[in-house]
Amino acid sequence: MLIRRILVLVVLLAAAGCASVGPMDCGSANWRQLGWRDGSASGRDMLADYTAQCGGVKPDADAYGAGWQAGNQERLRRRF
Repeated sequence: MLIRRILVLVVLLAAAGCASVGPMDCGSANWRQLGWRDGSASGRDMLADYTAQCGGVKPDADAYGAGWQAGNQERLRRRF
C-alpha cells in the first residue's frame, strides 16, 4: 500500500511539470496517457484546453476520454 502511494505521488509530481501541450507535441502526444494523468490528478477534463493549444492539430478525443475515465476512476478509488 505504501509503495502504491509513493508511485502515485511520483506520477503526480512528474505530471505537474507537464501541464501543457505545445503545437509540436500535439501530433505525437499519447492522448490516452494525458487523459489518465488529468483524470487521476484533478478530475478536470482538459481536452478543450489542449485543443486550443494545438492550433490546427486535432487531439484524439476518444483516446483522451478513455484515459480520463480510467484516471478519474483511479482518483475516486484513492479517495475512499
